[in-house]
Amino acid sequence: MSGMIGRSGRKSKTTEQEVLEKLSLLDDLFFIKLEEALIDGKSWALKLFASHRIPKPTMEIQTSTIEETPLFNIVYKNTEEIELDNNNKLNKYDGEN
Repeated sequence: MSGMIGRSGRKSKTTEQEVLEKLSLLDDLFFIKLEEALIDGKSWALKLFASHRIPKPTMEIQTSTIEETPLFNIVYKNTEEIELDNNNKLNKYDGEN
């Protein structure tokens, strides 16, 4: 990625750990404020709480195989069969005249 040397890319694990340790000091405050917001009926708090406590429903998809019917009946013939059919058609046409 572009950027200044040493400043781009993912932060080191030690940096991430330090950030998590600083944030963990605020966990108690977070849960207190979340509880207050839940009691006040704040919609964002209800949504946050529900998204982590209530399991999301799983969707089951039932599939069945459907036999496809071709639009055209394609018959593959080798060259000799095609020539024989054409000769038969020509002979039939000549016989009518």
